[in-house]
Amino acid sequence: MEQGIETRTFYHLFGVTSFRKLLRTALSRLPCSTTAFASICPNPSELDTYLTFLRDQELLYEDGKLWRRGVRLFHVMDIGHSLEWYVAEWFRLTQSVHHLIPVRHGVTLHRSLDVGDSDVFAFFDQWAVAVECKSSSTISNLELALFLKRAKLLRPAIVVLLIDTPTLSLDGRIRRLNTLLASDHEEPLAPLSSVEDGIYWRAERICVTSVSQSPSSSLASVLQIIAQKISSSLY
Repeated sequence: MEQGIETRTFYHLFGVTSFRKLLRTALSRLPCSTTAFASICPNPSELDTYLTFLRDQELLYEDGKLWRRGVRLFHVMDIGHSLEWYVAEWFRLTQSVHHLIPVRHGVTLHRSLDVGDSDVFAFFDQWAVAVECKSSSTISNLELALFLKRAKLLRPAIVVLLIDTPTLSLDGRIRRLNTLLASDHEEPLAPLSSVEDGIYWRAERICVTSVSQSPSSSLASVLQIIAQKISSSLY
């Protein structure tokens, strides 16, 4: 996506759950009919806005009653890299109030570490945050195990697992994570109070959250909790 108005538009659209669902469906089920897209986004005006933008940016093209993959999506299989980019942009745009904070995404860790790659790093004055982005709610045990390995490697940074699902309850994933933690004699993840439903935390600075409303609101809630936890640990 080129820098400029189109990039800003994509950023704002990508923060909307129905747009991400539509794009995810387009990538997994192309060609798609307008009717199929309407089942995801029943608001005709919003749907027209989404499809017009995707067509104008050559992400999709209209072929009769079907929508097919545009030239700019030929080698794109899912929205994973776009979610990483969105999270990095969110940090850059919303957290650089007093000064520009360093943010990196698509970070490659040294292969000898055998822990896979990390998605987004944001460096604040008092702490660093590493965000692992999962664009699908389906996560394998291997992916969870590598996440915990990276979390241990990156201490004392706070490591966040952001799962792009509107489901507040992450019991299945948390249960599997806690099984892996228990095998290493580590403390389990536990849900926070009802005010922060959908967010789980453990003392070793690991946080897991869903996207109940939008990525931006979930990230804002996580940063607020991190600030509280870091502040309380200093006294």
